[in-house]
Amino acid sequence: MKKSFILSAALVAAFGANAEVYTYDFNNTPLYCKAIFAEAGTIVDEATGLEGLGFGGNYDFIDKTGKAVNTDGTSFNTKDESGTWHAAKNLAIDLVDGQTYTLEGNLSINGNDFTPIDMSHPFICWNQEGAGPSRTLLMKGWGQDSWAPDVNYGAASEADWVASRNAIAFNRNANTGSRVGTYVQFPAISNPTKLTIWIGHAGGKYIDKGLYAEVTPVVDGVVGETIPVQGIADAVAKRFYKHEVALPANLNGNVAFRIGCGGSELGLYHVVMENGPQSGIEDIVVNPAEDENAPAYNLMGIQVDENYKGIVIKNGKKYIQK
Repeated sequence: MKKSFILSAALVAAFGANAEVYTYDFNNTPLYCKAIFAEAGTIVDEATGLEGLGFGGNYDFIDKTGKAVNTDGTSFNTKDESGTWHAAKNLAIDLVDGQTYTLEGNLSINGNDFTPIDMSHPFICWNQEGAGPSRTLLMKGWGQDSWAPDVNYGAASEADWVASRNAIAFNRNANTGSRVGTYVQFPAISNPTKLTIWIGHAGGKYIDKGLYAEVTPVVDGVVGETIPVQGIADAVAKRFYKHEVALPANLNGNVAFRIGCGGSELGLYHVVMENGPQSGIEDIVVNPAEDENAPAYNLMGIQVDENYKGIVIKNGKKYIQK
């Protein structure tokens, strides 16, 4: 919508911010994914000194028992005296350094102390309702550098293709884990307008459940309603598909997206988030006439009344309204 107000100057140019695009390909971003398959001992990030791990095959963030076996060894599932498994809540694996942190506040579990995670980092987490994390892996070579048909773990069609070589896979845990409760949470962006995800079956074992993912927006720290992403009913195993997520209207604020599976095994190949340009005043009309009853506007072009305090523009002149 265009807004106009009185100024003594001639036409003033519109202003606004360009749209931004945030891409996670699990090859170079997030940073720890890049380190996993980089040559061992090489520096993959000068700022943090993060070294390559030289991992040869698929990499378990969380193994079948619910343990961060390849990072800091944290056990997310523990067994009590009766033999019942319990999930350690409030923990997350940082995808910038691979270590385990808490979601909020300091926490001590089994004699190990954890500090809060940096929410500007992507991380793997699980629900806080008692279900532990599922087995979660970085699957090497799940993707294609260029489009070619009928490639295992490649795109289902050229229209679905994106350049990606690795994927995060969610599988079942042997102990308390549930595929439903595990997800990757991506850092918040302001006022997102578009979310595109590339997803596929991790294998054929649970293909009868269909190709399904779940996206949950977290708006200014408040968890929103989960958005189901239903793929085609006859999705082929070892193929991935492009999906544009139907975001709620007026999804405003700082929004972090949680992306995980909703029961079927799932491979998450690629994620792209966008936010739109945020425009201010688009055009300004000049009117040199003085008018005692003329409306007053603040510097953002929003009409204000006599209770507003600060700089206002009225009759083409700036005033400080106290």
